[in-house]
Amino acid sequence: MSDEELLAYASTEQRALVTENVADFMPLATQWAGQRKPHSGLIFTNPKRLNRATLAYPGNLITSLCEFLTDPPVTGESWIWWL
Repeated sequence: MSDEELLAYASTEQRALVTENVADFMPLATQWAGQRKPHSGLIFTNPKRLNRATLAYPGNLITSLCEFLTDPPVTGESWIWWL
């Protein structure tokens, strides 16, 4: 499915989307904001911090997401957070 379809589906399910794909999803989030079209949140990961080629992955991603969920720093809709 397209990035927009994926964001729409996640929003329908009231789920934030976790992605490393800033290049596509940041402009999409900006477009949706301009259209006053809410989404359920975007969590961007940084490949330098959460490198998929290391032995620490995906454990470090899971740990970061658990910390995020334990004490969410953002609430509401259409938020963006960087891990």
